[in-house]
Amino acid sequence: MVSFDPHSDQPLSHAEINPRLAKVAGLEAILLVARYVLVVLYSGLYFNDMAPFEYLGMLTLAVSFLLHNVVVHAITFTGLYRLYFHRGNLLVHIVQCTILVTLTGAENSPFTILFVFVLLAQTVYAPHFRHIHTVIIACAAAFIAAVLAHAVVFETVPSWLRLIVTLSGLIFCYGLIRSLANLLYTIELSLQTRAQELASSKATLRTILDSAGGSIVVYDDNEFITEANARACEFFKRPRKNLLGMRFRQFFFDDGTLSGKLATLNARGEYQGELLAVLPEGDEFNVSISIRSFIREGRRYFVVLLHDVTEQKQLQEATRSANLRLEQINRELQEVDSLRNAFFGTVSQRLRSPLSAILGHTNLLLDEELGDLNAEQRKALQSCRRSVTRVFGLVDEAFEDPGSKGADAPFGRTSSKPSATSPTQQEERSVPQDASIGH
Repeated sequence: MVSFDPHSDQPLSHAEINPRLAKVAGLEAILLVARYVLVVLYSGLYFNDMAPFEYLGMLTLAVSFLLHNVVVHAITFTGLYRLYFHRGNLLVHIVQCTILVTLTGAENSPFTILFVFVLLAQTVYAPHFRHIHTVIIACAAAFIAAVLAHAVVFETVPSWLRLIVTLSGLIFCYGLIRSLANLLYTIELSLQTRAQELASSKATLRTILDSAGGSIVVYDDNEFITEANARACEFFKRPRKNLLGMRFRQFFFDDGTLSGKLATLNARGEYQGELLAVLPEGDEFNVSISIRSFIREGRRYFVVLLHDVTEQKQLQEATRSANLRLEQINRELQEVDSLRNAFFGTVSQRLRSPLSAILGHTNLLLDEELGDLNAEQRKALQSCRRSVTRVFGLVDEAFEDPGSKGADAPFGRTSSKPSATSPTQQEERSVPQDASIGH
């Protein structure tokens, strides 16, 4: 598979696929745009008679910047990104900084900071560059040359104090950047050592593949299968000699994201996920796949571990469906319980209303508010009141919410009513309320 530079979308060779090259290509793209912006900016200032230099200075600035941009475009078009690491590229950047500083005020130029950026860029272009002191010498010499050229061309006297301060700042930044470069160099060496330790030989890989219990295949940078163990041959239903040389991609369903996943694999060197394997015979499998890249004999390969998870996916789908059904049943039970409680409440209220009226009027008669009573009448009314009170108890018992009887009832409700009440107690408790209703 062809890999592309993330900034220029141009193909990269196998030797150029590394993170540092991507950073350098991105930095060159930023500088390319910056040069175009500076040319346009100073061209506008020049034609409005606001530029700090004359025709020759404008011509020198435009020609040097545009020629450099042409070279960068050519490198991007041809894919020769390794030219960015040539020392000639560093020299071109220093010369351009010198021209810009000379034309914009020398020691008073705001672009003197560009020499610091040149030093800092060496940690990206060449973290292993052990002679970075040559770069600071070149930058210091270029800055002094810019000051002297500005003094000669514009017939001015340079500010030696600003010159010394700027050179001191360059030397101080050089010390910091050199420490950073040494740190990056140590890290890169450590990563290279680790990569070499992880590299395996062909014989070792063959032994691992044959002794592994899972389905394992190995394919190269062009996605052609180069190795496969016996379990992989069983999985793909092909003998090993027929499986070798086939494209790894053709065994998987492409839903539009497969190319992106393989591109992520090429960039990161590893991938884990699930894919749908589709054999030419029509069989389909949900496959858990784990891929890692490694280097063997100077070439990049990918080792793939395959595991059929079709049954697990089916079990997960069945479990999900059962959970959804259970949630639906619970909701229906809750609705039934709500309807039942509403029904009991309505029936209880409609039964208690006439009973409350009877009990209220009975109390009025017993209190002789409607006239005097003889002994027989009082005895009969007291019997009536006891009967009504018992009916109240029967209503409460019959239409009591089953969930209120204890913690063991459905839905876990607990009782909020007394567990046992004698008819007399119910009568005494109900009299004040019911009397008011009857009255």
